[in-house]
Amino acid sequence: MPPMIVQVVGSDMDNQPGMWGPPSSTMNWCEEDYTVTPWIAEFWNTVSNFSFFILVYLGQRGFEGHMLHYELMASLGGLFLIGVGSVAFHGTLLWSAQLLDELPMIYASCMLISCLIHTVTKRRHGWIIAIVLVMYAGGVTWIYLETRDFGFFVTSYGVQVAVIAAASLYHCISAPTPEHRTQLAKLMVLSLGCYFSGLVLWNIDNAFCPAVRRMRASLPSPLQPLAQLHAWWHVFSAYGTYLSIVMCAYARGAADGFEPVLVAESPIMYVKGTRKSGVAHKAD
Repeated sequence: MPPMIVQVVGSDMDNQPGMWGPPSSTMNWCEEDYTVTPWIAEFWNTVSNFSFFILVYLGQRGFEGHMLHYELMASLGGLFLIGVGSVAFHGTLLWSAQLLDELPMIYASCMLISCLIHTVTKRRHGWIIAIVLVMYAGGVTWIYLETRDFGFFVTSYGVQVAVIAAASLYHCISAPTPEHRTQLAKLMVLSLGCYFSGLVLWNIDNAFCPAVRRMRASLPSPLQPLAQLHAWWHVFSAYGTYLSIVMCAYARGAADGFEPVLVAESPIMYVKGTRKSGVAHKAD
């Protein structure tokens, strides 16, 4: 079944000839197509994804090896893949590239949920959690491939964000010391604040695209890229998701017998830690 194209707004600016031909994706965003170069469909929405790559690079350099277990490594890898897929999607506006953007969001969120829940359950019921998450990711993938319903994808991803937020709140409440609770609360507020700030911009860009385009066109040319609201969604969501990974590393480090220390080196945060005396390391 050919995908249904859902234009955020119709305009001659969305019908510019380009390298990748007519869009086959189910969404075409508010940035005008092929206005910067014929090689990239949405230039600013594409280059803004380098925020994912920068965060992953700086983050993995900052973490100490024993604080970055396999689930967090997979979450960072998922964050990198989301950036790669989003570059492909916004660069081409093809349905196949859209899948490379959106499905890794589901898979990376599953890894982060696994980390947060395993920390709560102290690794009990690990196989059950893994099976549930694999079934969820597989079911979402199958239904989305069959229906190409963007609303279904958004709802499925929203469920995961709600689970991550709830698990993060639980960690803030149940952390063993006041210092741990303070640091986890700080990370949760920053993470959710970044994420939902980006979500507000995403919705404004979608709901009021003609007004956003008029506002952007009224700005001096050097300032117009700053009014690409979907591009800002990439920056804010990348940083919010990265902070959720940092939060999981902090909570997991404490559970594994380390004394985690939150290190802030603007604009990046990461976790270092030393093992508490007399506490054996828990294998993954």
